Amino acid sequence: MTEPIYRIRCEDGPRHDAVPASRLSALVATGHLDLEDGVAPAGTEVWTPAWQCEGLFEHAVIAALQRHLTTAKRMRGSVRGGWNTLMEYRAQRDQLLLSEPGVQDTRWAERPRPDLARANALGELHTAAREGAEAERAAEARRLRREHATEPPPPVTRAAPHVSIRSLQSNVQRFMQGDLPAWADPRTVLDPWRDHWIATCLITLLLAAALDPLQPIVPALRWLVIVAGACTVACALLQLGAASSDRRWGARFALTLMSTLLASALLVAHGAIDPARGALAHWIPRIAAAQDEVRQRLDAPERP
Repeated sequence: MTEPIYRIRCEDGPRHDAVPASRLSALVATGHLDLEDGVAPAGTEVWTPAWQCEGLFEHAVIAALQRHLTTAKRMRGSVRGGWNTLMEYRAQRDQLLLSEPGVQDTRWAERPRPDLARANALGELHTAAREGAEAERAAEARRLRREHATEPPPPVTRAAPHVSIRSLQSNVQRFMQGDLPAWADPRTVLDPWRDHWIATCLITLLLAAALDPLQPIVPALRWLVIVAGACTVACALLQLGAASSDRRWGARFALTLMSTLLASALLVAHGAIDPARGALAHWIPRIAAAQDEVRQRLDAPERP
């Protein structure tokens, strides 16, 4: 009769895919197979904890683990969460099992712990590898510094905005065919609004406040709306003539459009408050008096 073959999956690293059944007990006796390591028939993925395999561990050890199985599962959670190492968990679990009657006299209690030796060796190997890698990086950095000590840093160049008739024709053709360029995206307008709406509103309000007292002389707010609208149209045309991936003029179009809308709203509010003098003169008498004085000087006849 053919001897069954098993696969071994040890939690501390080693894995074997062809282990005869007669070798399992020897692996337990030498400490290479732990209670909770995985065992599966060859060619399958049906993994079973080693302590559930019949005949591998003494009855006293299995009974002690079953009594403390819930506690052991909680303790294993600290390993998965990174609060504890596998070696520390096994030491705590073994101490818990050894407190049960009969476990001290088992072969399992006297087994060697090659997993501890492997863990210590791995720690030393990791330390040596880390120190070697650091030394290599330091040597490479010194070599690069020597090679580039006399070389001037490369100049930093920025690509200038590229607007051309060819790009305008190409974008118009794409629009006609239903193929939108990359900048024809709502984010081209929404992102500048989100990032710069405070600065845009403050600048527009300050310009409106500075031009409002000139209303009796020049329709300044109307000209502010006209200039902002002209800038909006110019930015839209420049964006239409820009490369497909260039969104700079689209961002400027968004900000000038916001300024145009706000200036238009201020113009409507100005007309509702006092179209002849302006909002500031309506509320501040000194500005109204200054306006009257300037109007009188402008209307006074020139002396011969």
